[in-house]
Amino acid sequence: MSLKEKREYRTVEEITGLPSIPLISLGIGSLLAETGQLAILYLSIFWYEKRQEGLDWPVWDMILKETASILKEMHGEIFRKDDIVSTYKDQKNNLLIILSPPRAKDHMLEIEDLKITRDRVYQHLKERVEQRLGPYEFQRFGFRIGYSVAYKAPGLSALTSLDKAVEEAHQMAIEEEAMCQQDKTEKLRDLITQRSIRILFQPIVNFASGAVLGYEALSRGSEEERLENPDLLFYLAHKADMTFVLEEICRKKAILDRINFSKAEKLFLNTEVELIHWEERKDLELVAEAGLKPEDVVIELDEKKSTGSMFLFRQAAKRFRKEGFLIAINGINSSYESVQPVIELQPEFIKIGPPLIRGIGFSSTKRELVKALVKIAEDLPSIIIAVRIETEEESRILQELGVLYGQGYLLGPPL
Repeated sequence: MSLKEKREYRTVEEITGLPSIPLISLGIGSLLAETGQLAILYLSIFWYEKRQEGLDWPVWDMILKETASILKEMHGEIFRKDDIVSTYKDQKNNLLIILSPPRAKDHMLEIEDLKITRDRVYQHLKERVEQRLGPYEFQRFGFRIGYSVAYKAPGLSALTSLDKAVEEAHQMAIEEEAMCQQDKTEKLRDLITQRSIRILFQPIVNFASGAVLGYEALSRGSEEERLENPDLLFYLAHKADMTFVLEEICRKKAILDRINFSKAEKLFLNTEVELIHWEERKDLELVAEAGLKPEDVVIELDEKKSTGSMFLFRQAAKRFRKEGFLIAINGINSSYESVQPVIELQPEFIKIGPPLIRGIGFSSTKRELVKALVKIAEDLPSIIIAVRIETEEESRILQELGVLYGQGYLLGPPL
């Protein structure tokens, strides 16, 4: 790496293209020395996943990129030309906005004015991000904007003063997110009490013939209450210790609604690996009540949403196989940890998703990884299903690599 490249690496964040603190530190010092105060807005992005390791990184990168792009577009609308939008240190889920101060030295910032500016930025950003990503993806994360003022103080450097103000604004953002989650948790309790969770079914299709292998049951909350996304539903349920109750409602509704399918079509059901030891689980009774056999149902165990324990995976696979259910492992990516359960447990189905599919036309590495997984599946034997397929190019390349089945909006939306 050249000296120039090293400097650019230190001063510009790769995904957002925004400057970092080293690049703007001199400007911050000059502004603070001139006016004695700097107003800041601190934007924190919260991802609604039970575990950080479960993040869908391509989507996360897209969210960061779009958020930064929209903030840049606000120059001339809400921000002035001299306002600064930057990353903050190595915290990639936080963005810093420094508002250029009035040049009149006797003018003091009013916190109420800063709050009004914060509210305008939040509403503008919220509307544009949701418009670009769509309401479903938008509900996978949330963002809050805290605000504070950095003051010039004897014996403190400009960056130290900035750090103190940033900490205040960050804490404000965290507290507001906690209040928002508390409100949504109460709405989730109402959904559970009323058992008003909706179940949609998305087809899993043979690429060549178009024949339907089965349907995955997808849980949805209330559109009106902004709880439609299942990631948000189960994130809140996990935080409130309601995961078992929520999953039980979803599982029962999915199994009983399955009676409208052809007998040859499998029902794919997601389950939390950590819940397999609950004595209250009545999977076989539910299946019998719906007039089904266990082999009509495929239990999906999600690698990325588990605690990563192979012991739990073994126990889950053993339990469900003993009861006669088929097994699918979800969340397979390029890491050995995600492939290990496939090799050891030999599921009937293997699901690969966006980390391997997005941009596959531009990545020879991803194509080779998919080819390797196809070979593993043939040897087991298992059936590979590519999920969340959105483009004709993805469909074509996956077929060329030997993947026989797919799932996604391109092949059929959830109904």
